[in-house]
Amino acid sequence: MKLRILLIVCTLAAALAAPAQDAKPPKPKGPPPGGQGGGPSQDSPEMQALLESFHLTPEQRAKYDAAKAATSKQMRDIHEGKVNGTLPQDEVLKQALASHKAFNAAVKEILTPEQYAQWEPLREADHHKIAQAHKQRDEEAAKGKPDDGNKK
Repeated sequence: MKLRILLIVCTLAAALAAPAQDAKPPKPKGPPPGGQGGGPSQDSPEMQALLESFHLTPEQRAKYDAAKAATSKQMRDIHEGKVNGTLPQDEVLKQALASHKAFNAAVKEILTPEQYAQWEPLREADHHKIAQAHKQRDEEAAKGKPDDGNKK
């Protein structure tokens, strides 16, 4: 578990680290990759299929969707702070990690232990894909290339 947390922190650090520049790159247009505003706002097709296979109760689904929406809002706020320079890089990483940990903890309370055991590895794989997309977007922005915000 500690190794997974370390991996997530390292992935976040790599994805969110942008080369220091005297002039700020233009603000990327569109939402960050990975959904409509960052974080877990849009599940991958694999995650959607897995959640469907769980046959969640209406109460479970409502709780899951609420946790996902809250995390998405937090991640949008963190992303905005990163883009406009109001959040230092170390704070971006700290807040993003805390947001993801809180989401995972909420999901662990919502799903059964068996469901969570299937959900967690797929969540980590999705998170890695999102982090890679963020890294690519940031590298392109640093080079002055336009970013369409839709890459995954």
